[in-house]
Amino acid sequence: MELEILIVDDNRTDAETVALMLGELANVKVSIQTDAEKALHYFARYPKRFALILCDFNLNKKDLDGFVLTKRFWEINSHQLVAIFSGETDMKIPIKFIGTPIVEFIQKSSPATVIQKRVQNLLQKYIITHKPYDVSKSITDNESLCASIGLISRSKVMADLAKTITRVSASETATVLIRGESGTGKELVAKSIHSLSQRKNGPFIARNMGAIHNSLIESELFGHEKGSYTGATGSRQGAFELASGGTIFLDEIGDLPMDLQVKLLRVLQEREVQPVGANKPIKVDVRVIAATHVNLEEKIESGKFRFDLFQRLNVITLKIPKLTERVEDIALLCQHFLKKFKSNKTIHPAAMAQLEKYKWPGHVRELENLVEKLTILIEDSEIRLEHLPSEIYSSNQEPGNNSDFDFSISYKNMIEYLRNLEKNYYLFHLSKAKSVFIGNYLIQ
Repeated sequence: MELEILIVDDNRTDAETVALMLGELANVKVSIQTDAEKALHYFARYPKRFALILCDFNLNKKDLDGFVLTKRFWEINSHQLVAIFSGETDMKIPIKFIGTPIVEFIQKSSPATVIQKRVQNLLQKYIITHKPYDVSKSITDNESLCASIGLISRSKVMADLAKTITRVSASETATVLIRGESGTGKELVAKSIHSLSQRKNGPFIARNMGAIHNSLIESELFGHEKGSYTGATGSRQGAFELASGGTIFLDEIGDLPMDLQVKLLRVLQEREVQPVGANKPIKVDVRVIAATHVNLEEKIESGKFRFDLFQRLNVITLKIPKLTERVEDIALLCQHFLKKFKSNKTIHPAAMAQLEKYKWPGHVRELENLVEKLTILIEDSEIRLEHLPSEIYSSNQEPGNNSDFDFSISYKNMIEYLRNLEKNYYLFHLSKAKSVFIGNYLIQ
C-alpha cells in the first residue's frame, strides 16, 4: 500500500530536501505545497488522501501560520495526522500545540535518519488506525469479542477498545501510551496487547515508576555493574534487558524523574541501554507500553515532563473508560469476581441496582476489592442491600430523598420522580426480608 505525504513549506528548498529524504522510504509518495492557502484548498478537495501532513510552523502568511493552518486541516478532516516541521528551536512552539491532535514536532536540523525514523513511526500509526477491521474474522457479540482478548465486558465502548487492541497488536514495535484513571485496568490492556502480538512468546516485564524509589529507578530499568555504587555487590540486569524479545510495561510514567526522562528518551531513540557503571551500551529489542493516570500535557506545561519524551511515547494512544462509562458491565464483573473468589453467593437485585448507581472512584479495582470483602464477611448466601458499605448504600439517591424537594420541577419530571421513589421503596423493603406486606399486598 502506497502512502502519500503532503509537505507544506513556503521554503521550496527545504521542502524539496525533505521530499528527497522521505522519498527513500519504501511505498511512500511525497507531494509539496509552498503556499498555505493553496495547500488548504488542495486538502479540501482530497480530505482523505494523505497519510501524513508535514506542516512548517513559520509560513509567509500574516494570519495563517502552522498553528492556524493545522486547525483548518482538522476542521475539514478531524482524523488527519499532522506533524509540525520547523527550523525553530524555541520550545514554546511545541508547547503551544498541547491539547491538539499534533503528534510530532520535528526540527529541520535533525539528522536525516532521525527524520526518516520519526516519519516511519507516524506512518505506522496511520496504518494501524486506518486498517479496515476484518468483519469476517470479528465476533459480533460484544461480550465474546472482549473475552477473546481477555477483557470482561459486554459494553460497546470496551468492544471498540478490543478491536483497537487487536489492530495495535499487529505492530511489533509501535510504542503505546495507555491513559486512564487508577483501577481501570491499564496493565490488563498492556498484557492483552503483548499476548496478541508476535512477541507473545517473549517476556512481559512490568515496572511501576511511582512504586520505585528515585535513587533506584535507573538501576531497576537499565541495570548496573558490580561496584557501580555503594551496595552493588554484583551485576544486575535491568528491566529493559530482561524484556528483550518481548514487551516492557512502564506504569505511571508521569512519575519518572526528569533526569531519567532524558535517558529513557535515548533508549526509545537508539534501542539500547547503558547499565549504571558500564562503559558500553547494550542493544535491546523491546516493545514499550507506557501508562499514566495523570494529565501529561499539564505536566509538560508545568515543566515536569519532557515534551520530546511525550512525543516518543504517544505514537499510539489507548483511553481506558471509567467504570461509570460501562455500567452494563458491573453485573458481569461481579459474577466474574464471585467465581474468582470461589463463592456461591448471589447478589440481590436491589443491591445490584445500588452498585450500578455508585460512582466507583476506584473503578474496577474497587469493585473487585468490595466483592472479595463481601464474600469473606457476609455469612448469608445472598448479598443484600444492607450488606453494602454505607458510602455505596447511600450513594446516588433519587431526587427528593432529602427534604429539599424542588417544587418548581415540571409535572412530567414529578411523575418520574414519584415512580422512582416508589420503586426504591419497594426494593428497599424487599431487600430486608424474603416476604413483606406493603399496604394490602404480600410481596414474596
